[in-house]
Amino acid sequence: MPLKIRVARSSDVEVLSELAMRSKAHWGYDPAFMASCRAELTITPDDLCVGHYWVAEKYHRIVGFGGFSLCGTIGEVEHLFVEPSHHGAGIGRALMAALQDGARSVGVDCLTVDSDPNALEFYQHMGFCQIGEVPSASVAGRSLPHLKLDL
Repeated sequence: MPLKIRVARSSDVEVLSELAMRSKAHWGYDPAFMASCRAELTITPDDLCVGHYWVAEKYHRIVGFGGFSLCGTIGEVEHLFVEPSHHGAGIGRALMAALQDGARSVGVDCLTVDSDPNALEFYQHMGFCQIGEVPSASVAGRSLPHLKLDL
């Protein structure tokens, strides 16, 4: 069955939150680190209302999701996660294409993302350029690469 990209629904939020935690944990973070990230990785219906979110489905199962919020003409990628067992299958690329198309459709001229260091290579492969670093919203003393992609 081919990959299907669709708009996220409020009924998806629990599945998306669990997927985000599994995907983040895939990088070997310890339980204390993961606990500190839980709030940031929890997707709520409000997130879907104020942002633009898509899910990737395969065999009627969500295997990835991504979303951005608006800040003027800048789209801030809030989440982009793929089920660890599906890494390398093109799902992240398909979701990024959906985010870019969605961003263009609402007048966004660039996307930014504060990336997990483990995802830096993926974003660079997608054409993002690192323009700085920002402090982590979840973990004190941790810096994250800040990247930008002109659309």
